[in-house]
Amino acid sequence: MLRGASGFIVTGVPLMMIPLTTILEIIFGSLAMLFGLYLIRTYLRAYQVIEIEDKVIRRTGYMDTEIPWEKLDTMKLHYFSTRYNKNSGYLELKIAGNGKELYLDNSINDFNAIVSYCNLVARRNNICLSKVTTDNLKAIGLIKIAQNINDNVR
Repeated sequence: MLRGASGFIVTGVPLMMIPLTTILEIIFGSLAMLFGLYLIRTYLRAYQVIEIEDKVIRRTGYMDTEIPWEKLDTMKLHYFSTRYNKNSGYLELKIAGNGKELYLDNSINDFNAIVSYCNLVARRNNICLSKVTTDNLKAIGLIKIAQNINDNVR
C-alpha cells in the first residue's frame, strides 16, 4: 500500500498545489487516478480472507464469494511471467462453480495448500484440467502431492 500511497501523493499534490498546463494536468491527473485505483485495489485485497471448510471455499471481505465443493466445475492454474526470460512471475488460480468465480494468486498465505486441495476436489468431481493447468501443477510439484494424499485416503 505504501507504493500506491506514495505514487498518489507524488502525482496528486502537484496537481492540486501547482498551476500546471493542460497537458501536465492530464498526465498528472491520469497518473494520480491510476495510483488511486491501485491503492484501493491493494487495500481491498489486504482485508479479504479465504476460508476453506469441508463443504465450501469462501472469500470474505469486499465482494463475498462462496463456492460449494460439490458444485466446483472449473479449475485453472495459470502462470504469468513478469520478465522476458520467465524467471519471475506469479501463479493465478481460478475456480468456479454454482455460477460464481474465485481468483487467487500466489501472494496469499498457503497458496500451494489451497491449490492442492482444489486439485483433489477437481479430481473427485471429475473435472477435466487443461494441459496448461496440469503443466503448472507439475511445475510446482502439486500433482504428485495430490496423488499421494489421494492414494493414502483410499
